[in-house]
Amino acid sequence: MASVQPSWPSSPASQPTMWFARKQAWLSRRCPAARRFEAKYEKRFGQAILYDAASTYDAVYIVVDAKKRANSTDPSKILAQMPSTNYRGVIGEVTFDSHGDLKHGAISLL
Repeated sequence: MASVQPSWPSSPASQPTMWFARKQAWLSRRCPAARRFEAKYEKRFGQAILYDAASTYDAVYIVVDAKKRANSTDPSKILAQMPSTNYRGVIGEVTFDSHGDLKHGAISLL
């Protein structure tokens, strides 16, 4: 996998205290879904993709998927479907372990 270089702000005093790698590893140039998402995002919003755009997008659709599998809008029924999630999205494959943690984490914080 190609190395991803962080994009450091020019003035730390005016920026948040946590830095994120710009176009993180999940946005691999080898991943067609990520490239399509990035192109659509930049066309629609007229700016470079934000660090959390893809994970937020997938998170919404993971809940939608669980809602469809629950065939309900009842939060407890939707939550009950989350452990059986097997979703392939922009950030890759999303499945959960028995503790509710991602089996294949895709985001790196610096």
